[in-house]
Amino acid sequence: MKRSGTLRAIGGLVFASSAIIGCDDGVGPVSPTLFTAVATGALHTCGIDEGGTVYCWGNGTAGELGNGVYAPSVIPRAAPVNVSFVSLSAGARHTCAITTENEVFCWGWNFNGQLGNASTIDQGVPVTIDTPARFVQVSSGWFHTCGVTRSRGLVCWGANGQGQLGDGTTIDRDTPRRIANELEFASVSAGGFHTCAVTTDGQAYCWGLNNQGQLGTGTLTSTLRPARVETTLRFTSMAAGYSHSCGLVVGGIPYCWGSNADGEMGVAFTSQPGFVGSNRPAAVHDVTVPYTSLDAGLAITCGVLTQGPARCWGRGTDGQLGNGAYRSWPAPQPIPSVPDFAALSARGETHSCGVTTSRVILCWGRGDYGQLGPATPASSLPVRLPGVG
Repeated sequence: MKRSGTLRAIGGLVFASSAIIGCDDGVGPVSPTLFTAVATGALHTCGIDEGGTVYCWGNGTAGELGNGVYAPSVIPRAAPVNVSFVSLSAGARHTCAITTENEVFCWGWNFNGQLGNASTIDQGVPVTIDTPARFVQVSSGWFHTCGVTRSRGLVCWGANGQGQLGDGTTIDRDTPRRIANELEFASVSAGGFHTCAVTTDGQAYCWGLNNQGQLGTGTLTSTLRPARVETTLRFTSMAAGYSHSCGLVVGGIPYCWGSNADGEMGVAFTSQPGFVGSNRPAAVHDVTVPYTSLDAGLAITCGVLTQGPARCWGRGTDGQLGNGAYRSWPAPQPIPSVPDFAALSARGETHSCGVTTSRVILCWGRGDYGQLGPATPASSLPVRLPGVG
């Protein structure tokens, strides 16, 4: 396995990475021409084409591109597996996806067992997780992964040092393990060192690290088991970032809680270093039309609205808000050049991407590891992934 490169800090943690110089710069695939999904990891990006093939690009030194090569690639390369994928999620340095048969495949860095295949060995191609369960959703956190099964159970695997697996322990797990309750869940979002989920009746629960109030329980006390978010609101989805969390309530209004040092809560103010933005849900500022989806990452939140341009807020010093500026914003900022995003992914260290209703992938922010695609070192506005349609 290739392990060359330099050390790079992400959110106070250090990862081994390789510079883009000397990476694969060959001719890209003729297809896919259209994409149905996109997911950003720390320094890589993946998408699913209309035929169900996963393509990835960017940093790949831990195998997170899934193409069998432990090296970066500026060109999207297909994962060599004979299955059809319908959804995917990227963590810091691993990626997971669900097939049409509701199986979960994962690939990339596996130091904490986040691939769920009863191993801690990195995998350069997709491998199935070690469970007979079938899944309707999977979410890759920074170093752990969680999924909602077809029977509406919730299982997690990978790093568990802060209780982010929700099984009542701090023991890492290299196979899926059910969280410590019997609730039925509709969706889950795995964050930095915490996890949040929504039950089938709209209740929000979070667990894991709570040093910035990211569990939304009204305290700063971490928990090893699911704890109810301190609110009477009913949620339709959750988005767990690195040190903050957000959720959409019934009616499409976004609420956020946790850290707000870079404005990632979207409440029109920032908190001083060392101070919590809010340990309970707070309504995002200036919502004039409902949102349809949210995603949260490293001090950034992005959302798609029912009408009008998508919006991002929080850390924008590398152009990752997509609004043409290189600064952070504590209130939602429209992405002015693209009116028709279907979904956004804000999990990148310094980049974000989206897929449009016409099934085109656009990315913005820093691209020095190839995560924006070929010939795009940086952009504060969305740029189309070239060479694939």
